[in-house]
Amino acid sequence: MRAQSPIKVHEATKEKVRYAALMAGLKQAELVERAVDEYVERHRELFAQRMERAHEALLGGKTSTLAYSVGAGGADVERVGGVSSDQVGGAPRAVGSPRVGGIPVATAWRAVR
Repeated sequence: MRAQSPIKVHEATKEKVRYAALMAGLKQAELVERAVDEYVERHRELFAQRMERAHEALLGGKTSTLAYSVGAGGADVERVGGVSSDQVGGAPRAVGSPRVGGIPVATAWRAVR
């Protein structure tokens, strides 16, 4: 028997799963497993594109990685001050928030949006 663990969904979704499983003659877990498998198969190309973009960001250096993580372009990160070596991937900061070019990341993100 495979290990199972609960998932948290809205009550309306739980009802849909309950009824769909009943109508399909499946256990709820079987229905959810099949639905997830189908979803992943239908969206495989999108997932591959996103994984490739994440891979490129990681290989592109600190500016590229930060830009990817906040959903901005590398030019946007550079425009708000760039990234110095002690800000990303270096020693952890003892206090304060992560910074980009001396500006808190949250502020920098609002500036590029």
